[in-house]
Amino acid sequence: MTTIREAIWKLRADPFYPEVDRQGAPIPKPAVEKDLNPLLDERVLPLYFDVYDWSASDLVGELSVQDALARFPTPRSLPGSGLMVLISGSRETGLDSLANLLLHKIRLTTGGQAPMLIDIELEGRDKASNVAAVARRIIDQVEFGLPALPGREALAASMQAKYDRVSKAQEGRRDASYAEVFRAFRDLLKPHGVQLVVKIEKGGDHDSWISILESVRSCCAYVIVTTAEFAFAKTCYDAMIGNSLNVAWVKAQALDRTKAQQYLTHRLAAERLVPMADALDQALLPFTADALAVLYEPGAKSLPGKPVEHSVGWLRRTLYAALAEHSAALGQRHAGASDDELAGVDPRTTLLGRAEVIRARDKLNGKV
Repeated sequence: MTTIREAIWKLRADPFYPEVDRQGAPIPKPAVEKDLNPLLDERVLPLYFDVYDWSASDLVGELSVQDALARFPTPRSLPGSGLMVLISGSRETGLDSLANLLLHKIRLTTGGQAPMLIDIELEGRDKASNVAAVARRIIDQVEFGLPALPGREALAASMQAKYDRVSKAQEGRRDASYAEVFRAFRDLLKPHGVQLVVKIEKGGDHDSWISILESVRSCCAYVIVTTAEFAFAKTCYDAMIGNSLNVAWVKAQALDRTKAQQYLTHRLAAERLVPMADALDQALLPFTADALAVLYEPGAKSLPGKPVEHSVGWLRRTLYAALAEHSAALGQRHAGASDDELAGVDPRTTLLGRAEVIRARDKLNGKV
C-alpha cells in the first residue's frame, strides 16, 4: 500500500531525511542523519543546499552535484604548498557537512583514495602545544585508524621516536618548531600512499591555525578549520592573504525567510514523483505559506530591526517533525483506505499549516 506521502503529495521519500534515492535504493542513515556525508554515500550530493558565502574563497567553491565543488585546487595547481579552508558559522549552519564535502572532493582528486582524517580539538591557544598535539594525533591515527595498513604499529613507533627526539630538543623553547617531525612523517608515509588531511574541529586561534598549516604542509596538503569564532577566522584570513599563503574562507549563513522558502521548495521538488505546478502553493505542497511564515515571526528575544534567521539544521529538524506528525495524523484519518481512494483525496484537504508547525517547534524546544 502506498503512503499518504506518495499517494497524495507525490513525494518519493521524506524530503528532509530521504531514506531512498531516485531509483528506490536505500541510502544509509549515517550519510544523512546528522550532517551530510558523501564520504559514506555520494548520493547525498543533491541534498546540499547553498547556505554559504563564497566571496572570500577564490580557490574553493561553489556546490556541484556532479563534481562536489566547482572549484578546488590539487596540490599541483596550488601556488606554493598547503591550503587552509576556513569554514565559519554558528551551530547547525552546515559547517561539518561542508567539511565532509571537502574531504569527498579531495578523495575525487586523488583517484578515489579517501584521505586519512586527522580530526582534532585544540586546547588553549599556545602555538607550539597545538602543533605538537597535531603531531601526536597523526601518530595515533596511523596506529589505530588504519587497521589495514601493513606494519602500522612499527610505522607508528618510528613516528613516535622521531617526535620524542625533536620534542626533547625543543623543550623549554617559547616558539618550539616541529617542522622536522612532519617532514619525517611525510617520508615515512609516502611509500604507503597515505594522504593526510588535518581538520581542526574546535579551539585554538588564528595564530595556532597558521602555525599548524606552516608546520604540517610538508605532509598534509590541506588543513580544514571549522569554527564559530568569526573574528578569529577573519584575522586568520587577512593574515594569510597578507603573507601570500593559500587560504579560502567560506562563511556558513543562517537562513532568512526568503532563503528558507528556497530551501523548502528545493527539497520538495527533488523528491517529487511528478512535477507540480509552478504556483507557490503547489511548490510548497503539503506545506502552506503560513507554515513557513510562522517560523519567521519576531519573538520576545528578537532584536528590533534585525530579520529573524534560522540555521538550516534547525529548520530541517523542525519541518521534518511537523511533516512526520502531520503524516501520522492523516494516516489515522484515512486508515483502511485503498490506494485508489488515497489517490482521489483532494490535496487541499491535507495541508500542513501554522498550527502544525508551531506544535512541532514547541515540542523540539521542550514546551510540550
